Amino acid sequence: SEMCIRDSQIGRRHLSLFHLTGIKLVAVVDPSEGASSLAREHGVPLYTELHQLMEAKTRGEIQVDGAILATPNNMHAEGAITCAKHGVPAMIEKPVASSLLAAEHMLQELTRYKVPMLVGHHRRHSAAMSAAMETIASGRLGRIVSVSGHAQFYKPEHYFTDGPWRTKKGGGPVLINVIHDIDNMRALCGEVTEVQAISSNAVRGYDVEDTVVVNLKFSSGCLGSLTLSDTATGPMSWEQTSGENKDYGRDTTVDCYFVAGTRAALAIPTMRIWSNPGEESNWFKPLQVETLEVEEVNPLECQLLHFCELIRGIVEPKASVTSAMESLRVVDGILEAMRTGRTVSMRPHSRL
Repeated sequence: SEMCIRDSQIGRRHLSLFHLTGIKLVAVVDPSEGASSLAREHGVPLYTELHQLMEAKTRGEIQVDGAILATPNNMHAEGAITCAKHGVPAMIEKPVASSLLAAEHMLQELTRYKVPMLVGHHRRHSAAMSAAMETIASGRLGRIVSVSGHAQFYKPEHYFTDGPWRTKKGGGPVLINVIHDIDNMRALCGEVTEVQAISSNAVRGYDVEDTVVVNLKFSSGCLGSLTLSDTATGPMSWEQTSGENKDYGRDTTVDCYFVAGTRAALAIPTMRIWSNPGEESNWFKPLQVETLEVEEVNPLECQLLHFCELIRGIVEPKASVTSAMESLRVVDGILEAMRTGRTVSMRPHSRL
């Protein structure tokens, strides 16, 4: 597949995996000054605007099979619509859009075109998440009763001095981090129907939250909780337990998600399962613990391979625009619940 990218941190991470996935870079689309060196390095043309590349494609000057939209959040919707209009599948970085309103407009426009789109919720391509979703779908855990999630880590002070916007409204860990965990919890347990949340900024004292506790109700009746803090020292986060991003330290003995069912419980990502084998569940009986064997993979590499298959029409997207929009809707509900102190209801919808 022949693709274009933007010169961004995540764009370069994707580019570093192209040689493993059979993808050929054909263009860089970026108005920044540094983008020209990336284009020269790879011997490909540079376009400052996406529509310029698409016009060149229309004129037959360049072949583009797909686009990776590693752009600022507020450019996701416009970029995806431009790609769709020209029949080019796109992988849109998460979150799918900068706001729920922008995402809804984007989805409305995209439905006019039959062009495959994938959202870069790359954790759905991890071996642990894939195995967990398959285990739950198989019925091995019985009916899912509850899920608890943790996203607790300590961000050093330079994280905020290097990016002062992170201390202001719109820069808190709910918008930056929680959408990943909400998407994972939806993948595991289905759609969220109600949200409660309480927040604190007592430690850092910034205009944004540093610690949040979220309660979730799922359409199945399953209940969930998620504890978030960017000022808590400890290993209980996806980054520090999964080992998928080598920039972070890792503790292989700790989990960040715990899913409990009527027949068994599953801890992720250690993939331990507790159950009463061969008999009905009973807390008076000793539990047997088993660890599912999961081969570690690079989820970003798997995501690119999946995108290539999506372009060829072989698969449906693991993270569709509609699904990603629902994760954004839940995050929007969390922010409203934090602001108002009320339980926020999501509109009814089917699982996507």
